Amino acid sequence: MKTETLLVSGSIAALSLALLTGCAATMPTPAQPSVVAVRIPVGNSALPGVLHLAGGSDPGVTAIWFHGFPGLPEPDRAAIDVLRSEGISVLTLHYRGSWGAPATFSAAHALEDARAAIAFLRAPSTVDSYAIDPDAVIPVGDSFGSWIALQSASGD
Repeated sequence: MKTETLLVSGSIAALSLALLTGCAATMPTPAQPSVVAVRIPVGNSALPGVLHLAGGSDPGVTAIWFHGFPGLPEPDRAAIDVLRSEGISVLTLHYRGSWGAPATFSAAHALEDARAAIAFLRAPSTVDSYAIDPDAVIPVGDSFGSWIALQSASGD
């Protein structure tokens, strides 16, 4: 029951984000693989992440989905699929100390991890490799992740 509730609320958040960004309802033609495992540099280590690409060759909007505490090992696929169908790529990641990410979990580390994820998406090599618009990076999240998203957005 709890998992079903998370899926519904995540899907609503994804639909809201798609509507707020005014994305078209058509999915671009993919120019690269649709799912890419990435390593996000932070401190002396790297966070495991997955970039769910919307496709297309033109730079587009990318959401960073910050999970709740303690988070799920897998993101809400339905919500990610809704965003991708609206032309929004999605980066998912695990904070340090959660789900196999190195180091110790803390709120301070999670905020640093969020800043590192934003910097990763704006890095020229990432922008060029995955057709990301560095000025259209949107932090979103659920539960604890919504606090991380709000803190990230306010400091950016």
